[in-house]
Amino acid sequence: MIRFLGAAALALTVSACGEAADPEAERAEIETVVREYILANPEIIEEALVSLQRRAEARETEAREAALPSLTDALFGDARDPFLGAADAPVTVVEFTDYACGFCKRAQEWKDMMLALHPGQVRFVHKTLPLRGSGSDMTAMAALSVWEGQRERYQGFHEALMAHRGEMTPEELSDIAQEAGVDVADMLAGMESEAVDGHLDRAFELANQLSLRGTPMFLFEDGTIIPGYAPPALTAAVQEALDAAQ
Repeated sequence: MIRFLGAAALALTVSACGEAADPEAERAEIETVVREYILANPEIIEEALVSLQRRAEARETEAREAALPSLTDALFGDARDPFLGAADAPVTVVEFTDYACGFCKRAQEWKDMMLALHPGQVRFVHKTLPLRGSGSDMTAMAALSVWEGQRERYQGFHEALMAHRGEMTPEELSDIAQEAGVDVADMLAGMESEAVDGHLDRAFELANQLSLRGTPMFLFEDGTIIPGYAPPALTAAVQEALDAAQ
């Protein structure tokens, strides 16, 4: 496309040599040529958009990689964060997650498989990032409240929330909590606590520093970053981390 525009402009310039050029007429003629070319080749619009998206993603990846070293402690070493797996596991994987995210729900199935395949070896740290409206906010606050006040119930409650499909209602949330053995009154009382607010504030701050636009996103201690749900890449990254930890 750029080569075409350059050629069009050059052709018009050459044709005007020896004549008193009218800048407005030249511009109008170039615009006409470009318009006709685009109408005849509309696929170049899609190609340009794809190229633009790839460049944006590349810039975001570079920004994340540059920011990661200064965020290592906040990402991997914050003892306040909820997690699944053994606290002293040699491999830690950080996940930015949202209870209203379909791919996060699918990722939970993969995490369950990893925990079963590598008992005591992998720990999944949750940076809870509600991005999808009031139901997402409510569910995140409930999960974090349970982590703070009823930690022994967190894993079962977390997995039940991830298994839920559709928009979460307050009634459904209470039912799920009760079925998971959670003290519902205690959970509700803790949802507006400073501790829960702190979890969410820290997660959003880290997400901004990492130019994160969606969930899930997985981070490994060796600097590997995997946005989205990509089981083969995630499984390979876990295995590499396990091999390195031996």
